[in-house]
Amino acid sequence: MKFQRRLVMPVHIFVAAGMLAFATQAFANTGELTITVTTEDGRPIEGAEVTVESRRGDRQTVTTAENGRVLVESLETGFYRVAAAQSKYVSVVEPTVRVVRGKIVPVALVLRRDEESIEEVVVVGDSIRIDAYGAASSSYLDREDLRTATGSGADVLRALDGLPGLLSKGEFANFTVRGRGPRDRSVLVDGFPFDKVVHFDSSLGESEDIAGGGRYSIFAPNLIDGAEFSPGGWSSAYGGRNGSLLKLGIAEGNPSPSASLRLDLAGAEFVYDGPAGFARDTTILASVRQFDFGRLFETIDELDIGNPVMTDVILKTRTQIDEDDAFELFVLHTPEDYYRG
Repeated sequence: MKFQRRLVMPVHIFVAAGMLAFATQAFANTGELTITVTTEDGRPIEGAEVTVESRRGDRQTVTTAENGRVLVESLETGFYRVAAAQSKYVSVVEPTVRVVRGKIVPVALVLRRDEESIEEVVVVGDSIRIDAYGAASSSYLDREDLRTATGSGADVLRALDGLPGLLSKGEFANFTVRGRGPRDRSVLVDGFPFDKVVHFDSSLGESEDIAGGGRYSIFAPNLIDGAEFSPGGWSSAYGGRNGSLLKLGIAEGNPSPSASLRLDLAGAEFVYDGPAGFARDTTILASVRQFDFGRLFETIDELDIGNPVMTDVILKTRTQIDEDDAFELFVLHTPEDYYRG
């Protein structure tokens, strides 16, 4: 069950929960992998043998718990090969998984039953993943693709540059699709229509600067688990937009805590990813940030630009009720204010 609403909520809960994790993670030289092994219908597989192998040949073998998950700690940064095997299931391999310093990287592996015949194997030689049974122009970028996209600056919208029919121009979070601007695109965030995914899309700059979108994305780095993009016209079910359809999936919290805090002249950004601490089998992904660019412009003596202020509170919780059912709460609060005298 999910909700989309605009509201103000205290952030001290997440700050208190994440400070210990931040202190231990901020200066770590290693990273971790949290690996989930499930069947095609989403059921966790207990006792699956998971092998994590570095490109130097170092190997670790662990076994999944009852919930199908396993945490592999103290991995040096770099790329790893992750394989999962279990009797009665066809083994699966993820050949390239990046371990990031001080972060917990989720890896999801799906096993198919061995007795089920595999009629066809589809091999796609492309840096951008596509749907083998969908339109050739539809594309999908996972968390790693978005994180490492050249020139994105960790902005999910700028990371889309180069997809079929899409042009990302300038250094801001804007793009056009086949000549159509942001108001002709339909955006779904975790399945909810939400077109306000950028700040200051009708202010803060000359018209040519904001014609393709806004200045800043509402999403902090690594907050998006995957982005599915499809250009073309869409029916009334998707708002009747003619430009494109963009589906953004918010990542889920990990069973182990990780936190980050960033301060600069404009403001602060805090991200917590881990267990809730107050409820069993509940994880939280929380991103809280506020930037007052008026202070920054005052510092650099550019008072004529004005005083733009933006706030983003993004919260996603997931509670595993039983093997088949889970409860999710999803909150977006993304106000902005721009004053120019």
